[in-house]
Amino acid sequence: MASDVHFFRGVDHQEANPESMSNAELLRELTADASLLVKRQVALLKIEAKQQLDREKHVAEALGTAGLLGYAGVLLLLVAAAVAVGQALGHLWLGPLMFGGAILIAAAITFVVGWAKRVKRPLPRTRDRVESRSRDDHR
Repeated sequence: MASDVHFFRGVDHQEANPESMSNAELLRELTADASLLVKRQVALLKIEAKQQLDREKHVAEALGTAGLLGYAGVLLLLVAAAVAVGQALGHLWLGPLMFGGAILIAAAITFVVGWAKRVKRPLPRTRDRVESRSRDDHR
């Protein structure tokens, strides 16, 4: 970024007296100034975008870590509940078996519902347009 900093410092620009300049010189000066302004704005945009992207990357990492820790916590709570149920039933293995079976049934139902909602024919309008143009071209 050190190379970006010097880009924004003052440029060796001669202070010109506009009254002593011809119209062509004024136009050339104006065009050069506008071009420099656009270049500086684009450079500033790139710097700001990179800074924001880096910040958002860190936010995504933190949220992902929080999600994984939350998931691990839920799993431990399920194990504890399953062991407690098994212990209450007198057979320690029975609680985890019941919890595991219930979770697998919920997973199967969720899979079936999700699979039914999938896009069965992707991009139908685009596909129809391409196919109709293809048919028109072959006529």
